[in-house]
Amino acid sequence: MTKLPNYDRPLEFELTEILRPRYGYIRSGSTEPERPGSVDALKRVASGIANSKTHTVHPMPTPDEMRAALGLADEAMSSAVRGVEHGELILIDGARDAGLSWREIGIALGHTEDTAERSAKDRRARLQKRFPGYTGPYYEPPETQS
Repeated sequence: MTKLPNYDRPLEFELTEILRPRYGYIRSGSTEPERPGSVDALKRVASGIANSKTHTVHPMPTPDEMRAALGLADEAMSSAVRGVEHGELILIDGARDAGLSWREIGIALGHTEDTAERSAKDRRARLQKRFPGYTGPYYEPPETQS
C-alpha cells in the first residue's frame, strides 16, 4: 500500500485522489492532473451526473467516483462555509474602514434597526474567534468603538 503524505485529513486525500484522473486540474506545462479541492470535486462530479444525460461529451461518473464525492460532501460544506465567513469578516472590516457605522453594517446583514449595531459587533467578534490569526483592515475592538 502506498504511504500517504502527512495530511490533516487523510480521508480527504484518498477521496480526491480517486477523483484526480477525471476531475483534477491540468496546469499549463503539465500532463498530470492535480487533485481537486473537496468543493471543486463535489461540484465536478455532480455536474458530470447532470450533464451526462444531455451531453455525450460528459460520461457518467463511475460508482467509485460518486462514492468519493459523497464522502467529500461534509468537508466541502465546511470549507465553503469557512470561506464565506472569512469573506464576511473582511467585508465587515472593510465597511468599517470605509466609514460605515456598526448600525449600517448590521442593517446590511439583515438585522432590525433596534438590534443592528449590537448584532453586527457580536457577529464580528464571533468571526474573529473563528480566524484568530486574521489581521485584516485596521479596526478598533467593538467594545471601544462608538
